[in-house]
Amino acid sequence: MLFFLDQISEQDLPKFGGKAAGLWKLHQLGIRIPKTVLLSTDAFEHYVEKNKDTLFSQSELSIEDRFLSCPLSEDLVKRLKSVLQGFQQPLVVRSSAIGEDGKKKSFAGQFKTFLSLKQVDVVDAVLKCWASLYASHVHSYDSNASKGKMGIVIQEQIEASWSGVVFTVNPQSGSWSELVIECVQGAGEQLVSAHVIPDFYLFRRPRPLPFPLRRIAAKLRMRLLDKKLTSVDEAPESLLMELAKKSIFLESKYGEALDLEWSVDEHDRIFFLQARPITQMQTDHRGEDIIWTRQFLGERWGVPATALGWSEIQPIIEHLIAYPQTSSLFLGGGESTRLYQGSPYINSTIFRHLLFKLPGAEPAPRFFLEMLPPHERQSWKSRYGGFPDWRVYGSIFQTTFKERRWERFRWNLFTNWRAWENYESQLSQFLEQEDTELKDKDEICLQIQKARDMAYEYVKVHVCSLLFANIWYQYSAWRLDQSGLEPEPYLTSNRISSTQRCNWQLWKLGKGQSSLDTVLELYGHRAEFSWAIFSERWCENPKRVIELGQLLAKEEDPQVRDTEALLALNTITDELPYDLRLLVRLTQRYLYLREEQRFHFDRLLWFWKKRWLWLEDFYQAPLRHLSLKDINFPISAEIKDRAEQGQKSWEDLLQKWKKGNQPSDFLMGEFPLNDQLNQLQGLGISEGRIEGKVRILNTFEDVEHLQEGEIMVVTTVDPSWTPLFLKAGGVIMELGGMLSHGAVVAREYKLPGIAGMRGATHIFKNGDEIILDGRMGRVWRKPTVLL
Repeated sequence: MLFFLDQISEQDLPKFGGKAAGLWKLHQLGIRIPKTVLLSTDAFEHYVEKNKDTLFSQSELSIEDRFLSCPLSEDLVKRLKSVLQGFQQPLVVRSSAIGEDGKKKSFAGQFKTFLSLKQVDVVDAVLKCWASLYASHVHSYDSNASKGKMGIVIQEQIEASWSGVVFTVNPQSGSWSELVIECVQGAGEQLVSAHVIPDFYLFRRPRPLPFPLRRIAAKLRMRLLDKKLTSVDEAPESLLMELAKKSIFLESKYGEALDLEWSVDEHDRIFFLQARPITQMQTDHRGEDIIWTRQFLGERWGVPATALGWSEIQPIIEHLIAYPQTSSLFLGGGESTRLYQGSPYINSTIFRHLLFKLPGAEPAPRFFLEMLPPHERQSWKSRYGGFPDWRVYGSIFQTTFKERRWERFRWNLFTNWRAWENYESQLSQFLEQEDTELKDKDEICLQIQKARDMAYEYVKVHVCSLLFANIWYQYSAWRLDQSGLEPEPYLTSNRISSTQRCNWQLWKLGKGQSSLDTVLELYGHRAEFSWAIFSERWCENPKRVIELGQLLAKEEDPQVRDTEALLALNTITDELPYDLRLLVRLTQRYLYLREEQRFHFDRLLWFWKKRWLWLEDFYQAPLRHLSLKDINFPISAEIKDRAEQGQKSWEDLLQKWKKGNQPSDFLMGEFPLNDQLNQLQGLGISEGRIEGKVRILNTFEDVEHLQEGEIMVVTTVDPSWTPLFLKAGGVIMELGGMLSHGAVVAREYKLPGIAGMRGATHIFKNGDEIILDGRMGRVWRKPTVLL
């Protein structure tokens, strides 16, 4: 049951678990690793079988205490003691579960590791490692983990001068022409536990090439592109270069991109502690179950959707995005949208098939990538290249031409913004003509139908505007980067938006320079979450408007700040070469539309809501809690009862949401994808590094607790939350991408931000001290050691 690496063969590896297998391969390649002895899974199986009645009984003891209460066999304890006589202390005990450090899942940070042990502590450490296989967070990560087995790795601990990790491809961009090294002084355990901010080094490296060209590629010079330091002393460049070259060598032997842990001892010798494939690198998810996401729609419904509100909006969305034949043939036959626990979801299965990746480049289009769960995003980023599913593209084009689908969109990539200007004019004219006194039921029902028609026209423009904003943003960012320019300062709106003008009025209200009536006349249609028709509007809760004004009044004049920022943007944009300037100006125009359109859609939805409110009052029934197909005029007592039952269910769901119990960001078929609550990595959406305390904002009602400079952690934000960006020090969002509202506003306000951090409102607690890096999309917990 106890073996040295030289005593086992490749055929024996399944008995020792994933981490042990990685160490064995390093050893076989002649790579220096710490002195190691392995405990096989046979020992685990024998121990569990002997003690199963105690280990898995109904008991108040924790699973770890139950394992500690059952001793190892005397024979195994004696053998451990004998073997470890030849090891120098301190010692390390690590888990090595079946599947750990694998291609599909890494189990990073899930199981126990123990450092700085004396020989007498090893037995308890082994038992605690085994017990960690049954921990609740491991079950959340992989519900099948507890059915597996676990080996154990025991090693001499390296007294490290430097430690860290190497990623042989850039894990954030997916670029195979870049290698990343992160390191800290001393032991590296705090680095992988996200308790220390590492030094960051980005290298240009030779790309993997076909065999005849590898010798040429090997002669390409490795060079340092970028670094971000927090240590007092900087790691020697010769050490970093040696690490990079050894890592490329190992990648060539493993035949895949690697995540490597390493340490350097006091004699400057490099030891590799672990080698594993970058998780999900080779997995193709196209044949898996249907994926549903709250991305995009979830940002627009921060409260549970009412049955009526959803049944009004869903057909409009379906009209534009549903391709039933394509779905039936290639995508599992699922609908395009659905409601789950009050939240709208989009069927994002199609984006698996539409994505592509040029060799060594980033997956495209980025908007499609953001609609997939994190493990699938990482899979796409880590692979060297990938083709789209041409059958799906072909089916979509066939349906598009057969049904003349282009007539449903304002699809011109260059002139969609003009279509918006026409729509905005039509909307203002419509509201001016139709927003009359409400007194006739039939006339009101006719106006509701007209509102639906205007909503169809809005979505025709809006969906394309969003897509084009993403396309032009990604292309402009690439062009600016190729020109040696940082994209972020250039890629923001080049006009003052209605949301910004709204903030100016709120600031004046707080300063006593404007009246509440003026603000409500101009902006009373605003809501916490814009696409939810029955979301509370500002004019329905003036107290909230007053609070926002008081909040903004503590900051500098936003009109001055916004005007100066716009002047600075125009100045630097005018200095660009002509062709690049035209491209950036077009992108800026679409970024302006990204937010402006939602502001005006709020106007239409308030018009729409008022008509339904009148009908609710007329029939004395909460009609919003019935779907359209269930509403028949006149309203019977039975329909009224169903509406009241629906209201109670909705209110119960709302309370759950307010307590932070919102639905999962992603569903796999009918089941929520479990959030990885130890995950401290998201999508960097706005550069900057900020240290501060966490403030969880589950609803807009929580904003009164936000203190100056705190980092607000939210599920998502809507345009009406914009004033908070003037007070917060940073923002972390569970939903959203590079062009979500929160991302755009964070960049405008120079606020460090992260999006797509699943489970963030549960990972952190109010008052937690963290450090947020908006460029890398990383968060470190405190107490933090700044080296």
